[in-house]
Amino acid sequence: MAFSKIIVAGLPLVALFLAGCGSTSDSTDSSTSESNSTEASTSESNSTEASTSESNSTDSTSSSGTTLSDDAVAKLVTWPDWNALPNECSYFGMSDIGKSVPLSCCTSASASSSTISPIYNGISYDCFAVNLGGVYAKDFFGCVDQKPTIAEGCVPDKTPAFEPLQSGTNTWPNPDLTAAEFYSQGDVDSCNCGYQKYSQVTSMAGFEGGFPSVYKGPGCFVALNYLHMYVPFMGMNASTAKSTLEAYSYNFAFFAHIEGSCQ
Repeated sequence: MAFSKIIVAGLPLVALFLAGCGSTSDSTDSSTSESNSTEASTSESNSTEASTSESNSTDSTSSSGTTLSDDAVAKLVTWPDWNALPNECSYFGMSDIGKSVPLSCCTSASASSSTISPIYNGISYDCFAVNLGGVYAKDFFGCVDQKPTIAEGCVPDKTPAFEPLQSGTNTWPNPDLTAAEFYSQGDVDSCNCGYQKYSQVTSMAGFEGGFPSVYKGPGCFVALNYLHMYVPFMGMNASTAKSTLEAYSYNFAFFAHIEGSCQ
């Protein structure tokens, strides 16, 4: 497939066992039996308390930390040139996806940022369209392991399937903001994040489960960039993809900035 700058512009940038003591009918051992019975009763009581405590702990975990707090915010941060990143932020390669970096990489005046909103037509979704400048990808924003989390590369199921970096109505990212496939309730897996259903990604060593584009905050994380798309979907090695993108000035570096908490 011939390289097209138009296509480049469409690149997008997640478990008591209670042991009872047996008694004996021998009167000589009655004292010992009584003692064992007492110990068994004590042990059972302690085990019951432990089980109750564990149950309470589990209930506490399952009923909290699953909803984004009002202070939870997700932002996409863009640096115009990955070659000009400060040393502490110079991470944009294939092995860098999801890497936690200093907060300054997300707050520097040299970068721009935009807030990701899960609300569309007055409804808040777990997975939703993200504007990439006229075309749209799908992200997840919710709580994973009681942490505010962003996940990228959430390509929805569709027949015929979306085709990353291809032309036509099924191209991905896609220009149709109103497409129903862009909006759903669910989690990282049900929203197909990390391009987990695309063999071009899962056949790559280290990415058998898809890209690790699941960022558990708060903090600043290396997000998917054009290089991460060109290597699998254009069949290029990293070096060729890097030089090609630089030639067309698409050497942007992206970071995910997550603030707030879960409740």
